[in-house]
Amino acid sequence: MQTFISDTLDDILKTTKSFEDVVFILPSQRAKVFLKQTFKDKITVGFLPEILNVEQFINQVSEIEKADSIQLLFHFYTIYKGLEKEPVSFDVFSSWAFTVIQDFNEIDQHLIDTNDIFIYLRDIQRLKKWSVKGEFKETELMKDHYSFLEKLNTYYNAFYSFLKEKNIGYQGLIYRESCHKIESYLEKKSNKKFFFVGFNALNKAEEFLFQKVLETGNSEIYWDLDTAFFNSNHQAGTFIRKYKKEWKYYEKNKLKTLSNTFSKPKNIEVIGASKNTTQIKYAGEILESFTDFSDTALVMADETLLPITLNSLPKNINAINITMGYPLKDIPTTSLLFSIFQLFVSQDKLQKSVVNEFYYKDVIRFLKHQSIYKLIPDVDAFSNEIAKQNQTFINQNHIKQLVENSSTEIKKIITSIFNNYDSIDEFIDRILNLINLLKEDIGDLEKEYLFRFFTTFTQLKTLQSEFKYFPDLKTLSLFFRQLISSDSLSFQGEPLRGLQLMGMLETRVLDFENIILVSTNEGVLPASSQQNSFIPFDVKIAFGLPTYREKDAIFSYHFFRLMQRAKNVFIIYNTEHDVFGSGEKSRFVTQLEMMRT
Repeated sequence: MQTFISDTLDDILKTTKSFEDVVFILPSQRAKVFLKQTFKDKITVGFLPEILNVEQFINQVSEIEKADSIQLLFHFYTIYKGLEKEPVSFDVFSSWAFTVIQDFNEIDQHLIDTNDIFIYLRDIQRLKKWSVKGEFKETELMKDHYSFLEKLNTYYNAFYSFLKEKNIGYQGLIYRESCHKIESYLEKKSNKKFFFVGFNALNKAEEFLFQKVLETGNSEIYWDLDTAFFNSNHQAGTFIRKYKKEWKYYEKNKLKTLSNTFSKPKNIEVIGASKNTTQIKYAGEILESFTDFSDTALVMADETLLPITLNSLPKNINAINITMGYPLKDIPTTSLLFSIFQLFVSQDKLQKSVVNEFYYKDVIRFLKHQSIYKLIPDVDAFSNEIAKQNQTFINQNHIKQLVENSSTEIKKIITSIFNNYDSIDEFIDRILNLINLLKEDIGDLEKEYLFRFFTTFTQLKTLQSEFKYFPDLKTLSLFFRQLISSDSLSFQGEPLRGLQLMGMLETRVLDFENIILVSTNEGVLPASSQQNSFIPFDVKIAFGLPTYREKDAIFSYHFFRLMQRAKNVFIIYNTEHDVFGSGEKSRFVTQLEMMRT
């Protein structure tokens, strides 16, 4: 099939013969792989261009290294402690700090004047407290909240300066700094020609940077949109129509490239299925009828369905490439680590730390976890004996008796889990030793799980050694729970082979002949309007920050762009009214049905 990437390269090859000094910038890492492959198909001799995703381009311009979320949190707490007379504990801090960093990130990406927005926020809070009679009564909770919001500007300035000095930052800081450095970057790269390919919704920093590059006169931008959406008032074309109207670049240049493929004949089926499991099973039945998966994508509107999907794929799929994250909270290893934390949390709660005894239910939960159960043959007999003896607490001698027939290594590591708790560093070492034990004789997928947690706990150990922010096991446990609640495990695979299993955002720039789109329910596609932010909706509107309305337009673009060049489309949604938003197919599906009639 003729894809957007192929069409774009055909147009570029009309005017560009050598790619030695050419840079391509794309929205995602996955798009880079497909662009390279298309280049190989079209060019037999010569240099491949430099190909970057947009984050790599921004990092290159700013010359600042991106810090990960854990590293940022520890640095932010250092700043916070230096500013506060009575700082809260690290676990309480981390419960709101992730949201604050996200707000800082959004403010910087959209180049908002931070003094203006934080003073505006401060004044709103002061107005809320104002009363004609002076009788406004504040509770302690309200005082804390108002005080916190008034300090956001102080936190931001101190944190920004600290990170800039260390030459690291969150994404928004990197974007803001790249806007300051773009002129000097373009002077150094004056011999380069840039092509921006396949973008849609840009933040203010990206708009500024892209226009600066386009002003050089030898660079171009290629949009991926159908005339059906651009020439109408359709939501999918919102952003590109805006750029065509507002950018000076388009006073002298035409818009590239608008396709006309959406109106071509397509086989589109909309299927209602009861419950999520039925949706996935039906998708599996559709896939069973295919013999070639090289041009097929299974797209998950609800990415939390990935675990069910991986267990439900038909056997005729010989290769699969997963381009989405597996939620860490759903990984079996997570429940094992929680069970270890629970041993000591309950022990402390039940005041059994001195005698080092553990609540029997916590012990059984740990021993019967699938990873431990297969290492120790006598777990069932041990469990039955506890029930028979009606034992409430288990000590380390019981564990030693249980593992006496096991190998020396298993004895050592399993019994060490139940040792008296000494320090956070020593406890993390127990976890790392257990992971090393479990990595033997397991499949590749389980090794991915274990490796992710091994790197996480190694990093936590390093940060704890430096900062000492975990005073006790309870704090570490709460932080770990917060950390994995929103994090995911990224898979690495062969992107050009087999079935493509992906989330909506990863479909950018890519085209497939066969599309199976699962969980297309209202409230999922687009996502609900709930926002996790300290910045109120009306303030976001006043300062031009994105709200759910912009996010709806983004998902509308992704949904309809996915349909443009496809020939066979299967759209599946949940018909059950068991949670808010389910039972009703997405508004995008209804729009599609109306446009195709």
